[in-house]
Amino acid sequence: MASGRDCHDAGVGGLAPGIDEFSPLFMPPVADDDSWWPSHIDSTDLPVFLGAEWKHVLLGDDTGGGHLWTVVSAGPCLKSAFPRHWGAALIGEAAALALRQHALQRGVLPAELPTEDFSHLVVVAGRRLVITVSLDHDPSGRCIITTYPLRGQGVEKWINGILSEVPLRPDET
Repeated sequence: MASGRDCHDAGVGGLAPGIDEFSPLFMPPVADDDSWWPSHIDSTDLPVFLGAEWKHVLLGDDTGGGHLWTVVSAGPCLKSAFPRHWGAALIGEAAALALRQHALQRGVLPAELPTEDFSHLVVVAGRRLVITVSLDHDPSGRCIITTYPLRGQGVEKWINGILSEVPLRPDET
């Protein structure tokens, strides 16, 4: 049974220089208050995604987070993990898709979305999964607070002491 630990204390050790942004070991090279999006994404219409929030999403912090597979798989916890081989680039791609889908449904630009949490089914790297994105205000405008997977291909969570895939619902396949 999951112990309820936060997972963020598991960490990902020893990042080698030169790891590309598609590696699950890659950390965005930005200060906590600098924005970063993967280089293959046109981010001109997207909200700010700060270094501190990337660290929260990938490795976790005192408020939670830590959704890299290597962090969650380290031991029973209550967090869900992005697919095993995903790093910041694919997680960023999933977040960008969810933001654009949600904005299209609302009839606004992604950077104009209000403070809210929302979930969308996205397809990234051939995997279908539902992710949640949380938006809030910061001094520079809209800011992504977190993003995490709920369910789908490659999404795993500790269930009764076993790291298990969380499948899509029948209406999402």
